[in-house]
Amino acid sequence: MRNILKGFLEPRAENYVLPGVSETDFEEGIQTFVPPSLDEEEEAAAPAEEELNPDTGDEGTQAEAEPEPEVQQAEREERAKGPAETPVHYAQLQAELILNQAREEAQQLLEQARRQAETEQEEIRAGARDEGYRDGYAQGIAKAMDDAVRDREATAARLEKDVRKFLEKASLAREEVILQTQDELLELCLSIAEKIVRVSLKSSSEVIVRMIQTATERMKRQEWVHIYISGCDTRQLAQISPALTSTLGALSQHIKVVPMGDDEGGTCIVETPEEIVDASVSTQMSNIRDVLRDQMGSQWIQ
Repeated sequence: MRNILKGFLEPRAENYVLPGVSETDFEEGIQTFVPPSLDEEEEAAAPAEEELNPDTGDEGTQAEAEPEPEVQQAEREERAKGPAETPVHYAQLQAELILNQAREEAQQLLEQARRQAETEQEEIRAGARDEGYRDGYAQGIAKAMDDAVRDREATAARLEKDVRKFLEKASLAREEVILQTQDELLELCLSIAEKIVRVSLKSSSEVIVRMIQTATERMKRQEWVHIYISGCDTRQLAQISPALTSTLGALSQHIKVVPMGDDEGGTCIVETPEEIVDASVSTQMSNIRDVLRDQMGSQWIQ
């Protein structure tokens, strides 16, 4: 019985055929063979030994089942050494090593192919981008120049039109301002001149004398002459100057100065049998306004 159990528990080397690569499932992986421990072998051998030895009595069974001390010690030492490395276990290790190497090589090939594909794609993109950039740059420059020329011409035309309109409006505004202001300015100037003359009449007799001389210098000799002046200017003629006496003596032997008390200063009217000449300050200023109005074609403020 001892020899039977010994042969049953000893590991045996059998021929093993490796499965093909196509039959191997790489996804599930390799299950590593783990040899049973000494306790597991003894537990597995106990039922078998009981089955082989039927009950024949306690004494006979104990005598036959008990091994000799030397043999039992040798078996324990042999079991303590552990199971020897079997061909199956070696084949499994080799297969696992081959699979790991295959996985690494496949991963390297995939990585290399991926990098090469990315490099080629980048080169293609760069080439297309450079070519498109060159073509587009040339076309863009030409189009930009054409657009710039058209924009510049359009801008120049628009500015010219705006400037022309502005000048027209400015000219109209200037003329309007001139027309509006020149009437006022001219009237102001004439009013100032008239006031100056009237002030001069009050301060000097030369003004009224000059007015009479101007009114009679173109007259021919007359039978009589009447000179009408304002009452305030009569005092200025209290003493007639030699120049006025000479002028009036050459005009007529009958000269009469008639004061007009209600008239404003600067009144000077010369009457002869042939004509009446109004040389008053107000009349002369009105004549000046009419002359300026006719020359400038403007309607003056009355």
